[in-house]
Amino acid sequence: MDRLEKGMSHLSSAELDALGRRLREIRARALQEIQSEAGMDAALPSGPEPRDRADLAEPLRQEEVRWAEMEIDRHTLADVERALTRLAHGEYGICVDCQAAIPQGRLFAQPAAIRCAACQAIAEATRRA
Repeated sequence: MDRLEKGMSHLSSAELDALGRRLREIRARALQEIQSEAGMDAALPSGPEPRDRADLAEPLRQEEVRWAEMEIDRHTLADVERALTRLAHGEYGICVDCQAAIPQGRLFAQPAAIRCAACQAIAEATRRA
């Protein structure tokens, strides 16, 4: 059994369709969030004069949070785009590290997963080290 057969064989056509729809929904939501966050007015809010340093710092904190949220959405979008590409090429559901089939439950919980749980744990531990 070659790599493509191994990756797709544990998922039915209906499951692949459902996962594809889920990925497209996640992509649409991430794009909407990015557009919404990018459209927010970054200017200091009008209103009463700041009374103390905390009042001055709050708009900056809000801006930092907005940028962090945009970064998360960009990463989500990139992960989903890669998953959709793998799906289109018949490579979806194959762990990029060990080439084993990623369990169906993991894919439904984390549709953009590129690794099985064991390899993901190793990758995260390596990244932290």
